[in-house]
Amino acid sequence: MLKEANAADGLFQQPAIASMANIITLSRLGLLGLFLLLLCYSKGVGYFVAFFLLILLFSLDAVDGYVARKRHEVNRLGGVLDIAVDRIVEYILWVAFAHLGSIPLVVPLIILIRGVLVDAMRGFVVGQGETPFGMMKTSWGRWVVSSYFMRSLYGVVKTVSFLLLTLEFVVRSQVLFDAGYLLWLRPITLGFVGLTVFLCLVRGWPVLVESRRFFKTHPK
Repeated sequence: MLKEANAADGLFQQPAIASMANIITLSRLGLLGLFLLLLCYSKGVGYFVAFFLLILLFSLDAVDGYVARKRHEVNRLGGVLDIAVDRIVEYILWVAFAHLGSIPLVVPLIILIRGVLVDAMRGFVVGQGETPFGMMKTSWGRWVVSSYFMRSLYGVVKTVSFLLLTLEFVVRSQVLFDAGYLLWLRPITLGFVGLTVFLCLVRGWPVLVESRRFFKTHPK
């Protein structure tokens, strides 16, 4: 999940939904479904398998981009699919962990509301001839929203949060670990989840602030 909206400002070629890169991107949805089945309906070793499925799910997010560049399959459709699948994976995972009681319901609510508002603003701005990252005119806004450091930090923290939440199920199953490990694992997990929510809000705020100028009316 480290490529958040990168494709929106890139160079594109002809679309091809059957390209290898797009097939890899869409395959992540199948892995997501299998992961959820294991997490919700399995026990013991099933949680262990789910943990490694999640690692594969996130790894393919980097693989599809690499394959697209190596096979010259970078295109508009691929960029849209990559962003859409990233959003689907992220949102469903937050909702699933809230449903299972691993995180408070307020966590997915905050992230979903922030995502809808920011995407709506970006969609409107694109209609005005700007790009999602090009709309950021202040130096602080560009750094918070589009800098490689902030995008990477948010992606890493978010990924670690999901992995830790899944690891808790592995620990509870006591297949490899004693359940006592939850005493120190739980605070760390909640710390990463809280940091993810904080970074999500921090990176969304400049978009809402700088999009205001597109709604200003100028007298004739």
